[in-house]
Amino acid sequence: GGDGGGTSSVGTGGGGGSAGSQGEGGDGAVVTAGAAGLGGGATGGAGHNNTANGNSGANPGGGGSGAAVRNNSTPSVIRTGGTGGTGQIIVTYNTMTFSLTTNAVNGNVTLDPPGGSYLSGTTLNVSATPVPGYNFTGWSGGLTGSSSPTAVVMDGNKIITATFTPKPFVLAIAESGAGDEFELRLNDLEPTWEYELQTSPDLTSPWVNVAGSLKTNVTQAVWTVTPIPGETRKFFRVIKRN
Repeated sequence: GGDGGGTSSVGTGGGGGSAGSQGEGGDGAVVTAGAAGLGGGATGGAGHNNTANGNSGANPGGGGSGAAVRNNSTPSVIRTGGTGGTGQIIVTYNTMTFSLTTNAVNGNVTLDPPGGSYLSGTTLNVSATPVPGYNFTGWSGGLTGSSSPTAVVMDGNKIITATFTPKPFVLAIAESGAGDEFELRLNDLEPTWEYELQTSPDLTSPWVNVAGSLKTNVTQAVWTVTPIPGETRKFFRVIKRN
């Protein structure tokens, strides 16, 4: 009998077995038939594919054919080999994971769920918490914006940095009268800090920087406030920060 068949390419069964061995011929001096071929080819090997589509190989391998015998009375007997096996499926799944690294100074970053290594497509929440005396001001690296907490989708390895800045110190607060011009003057300032004038219509609304009021590298600073008709500015303060 022949050898077994090989494996297939994608979607096709294995190749057939090799041909059977040739039979013995008859003795020329004696009128007897030679022996038939010693068997058909072996069964072809099972085909396979490496796709994940759930389909077997479309065409099974063909078996090998038996060889013709050397026979004085029946010279062309053929033994037919077996049929190749049906294709098989071999499916391999690869699971991807990505890492998330966080950086923070003067504050902490919290991951929910925790860990730092996540399956591809995982969504997690990232939160920033400042230490006393600091404010969280925003994200950089693999995340942007200033919301906390905020969502992150793991579609690759990421490095995220949370930025924290010192809270400003309030040095003076003044209230302006309707239509009055006034002056704020501060002495003995530290030149390594910066100083800025802010305004608010009341003491509960957010404070807004007054354009052009920033002063740096000074030991004395003067701000002159001239009310503008129609403005809602009423309260003013000077802050210092580094």
